[in-house]
Amino acid sequence: MKQLVILAIIGFLFQSSSPEKDNACYISGKVINRNSDTLILVKQTKDARFDGVKIPIKEDGTFEYQMNFHHPEAYQLVFKEEINRGMWRPVLFFPDNDTVRFELYSRNRFEENKITGSPLTDSLREYKNTKKNKFMPDYSYWAAKKDSLSKAKEVDNNLIENVTGKLDSLKEKMFQWRLDYIASGPNLFGYSKFLKILNQEKNRHIYPVDSLEKYYNVFKAEFPDHPYTTISGERIKGLQNIKKGGHIIDFAAPNKNGTKIRLSNYIAKNRLTLLDLWAHWCGPCIGKSKKTIPIYKKYKDSGFNVLAVMGGLSSKEKYLELVEKYKYPWPVLGEVDKDNHLWRKYNVEGSGGGRFLIDSTGTILAVDPSFKELKDYIQGK
Repeated sequence: MKQLVILAIIGFLFQSSSPEKDNACYISGKVINRNSDTLILVKQTKDARFDGVKIPIKEDGTFEYQMNFHHPEAYQLVFKEEINRGMWRPVLFFPDNDTVRFELYSRNRFEENKITGSPLTDSLREYKNTKKNKFMPDYSYWAAKKDSLSKAKEVDNNLIENVTGKLDSLKEKMFQWRLDYIASGPNLFGYSKFLKILNQEKNRHIYPVDSLEKYYNVFKAEFPDHPYTTISGERIKGLQNIKKGGHIIDFAAPNKNGTKIRLSNYIAKNRLTLLDLWAHWCGPCIGKSKKTIPIYKKYKDSGFNVLAVMGGLSSKEKYLELVEKYKYPWPVLGEVDKDNHLWRKYNVEGSGGGRFLIDSTGTILAVDPSFKELKDYIQGK
C-alpha cells in the first residue's frame, strides 16, 4: 500500500512539474481560382512580413498543416505574393483541438472565403454579420448621399454639413457598439478584437484611454494568464504615456560591448535626449538618423544627446554587423528578438520605428519631431 501511495505522489509531482503541453490543430483547405503557391501562417499579434510559417499550396490548390499552440488566440493566413506586393488581406481564424477547414478565393472574392471547424471563428462571423446588419444600410445610404453631393455642380454647403454630421454620428455609434459588443460575455474572439483596437488607437485616437482601460480590466479579470493580457497592458500604458507631455517607459538594452544602458540613467545626464528607435530594414528611419548627425555634432556639447535602439533583429551577430556598418557617433543599443518589446511599448509596433525628444526628467517633449522642431527645442525657442 505504501508503495502505491509513494508512486502516486511521484506521479503527481512529475505531472505538476512537467512543461505545459501544446494543443494541436490540423488545418487543411483549398485555394480556388487563384495562382498562389504559398501561405504564411502567423499570429495576429505578429508581423506577417517577418514572422510566421510557410505553408506550400499544392498544384491542385490544396494545403495542409498541423500547428501546435499553447493558448487559443487569433491567427492569420496570408498569401505570400500579397505580402511581396506590400498589400495583403489576412484571413483571420482561431485554432481548435481538431480540424479547421478553409475555402479561399481570389482577393476580389474575399467575402466568399469559408472557414469551418472553430467555434471562436464562428463568433467572428457572427460579429461581422451583426455589425453589417446594424450599421451598413444607413451608412451606405448617407455615404452615397455625400458622394452625389460632392459631384453636383452647385454645392449646398449646409446640406453637405448635415450629411457629414449624420455619417460622423453613425461612426461614433458604431465605435461604441464595437467595444460594448466584444466586452459583453468576454471571450477570446472579443479579446483579439480589443487588441486590434488598441493597436489602431496609436494613430486614430477614437476612444478615451480611461475608457479603454476599463474594458481592459474586464478582459484581464476573465483571462489573467493569457498572453493578450500582457500585450494589452503594455499597449494601454503606451497610450497613456507615449505622447507629448507624457513620460518615458524605462528600459535597459545592451550596447555593442554587451553593457546594458538604462534609458532613465542616460537621459539624466543630458538636458535633451533624442530616443531613436529604428529597424535595420527601414530606409526612411536610417535616412533620418543620418540627417541627425550634423545636428548632434553641432549641439552635443550643449546638453543634447542621442540614444538609438536598433530593432528588427533576430541575432546578436546581425546587430554587431550593422553597428559597424553605420558607425553612428552615439550609442546604438540592440533589440534582438524583441527582448524589451519596445516597438509595442512606444506605440510604433508594425512600423520601422519612431523618435522621441525627452528632457532630463523623462518628460516627452515631442514625438517624431521635425528637424526644425529639434533645433528649436535645442536652442530653447
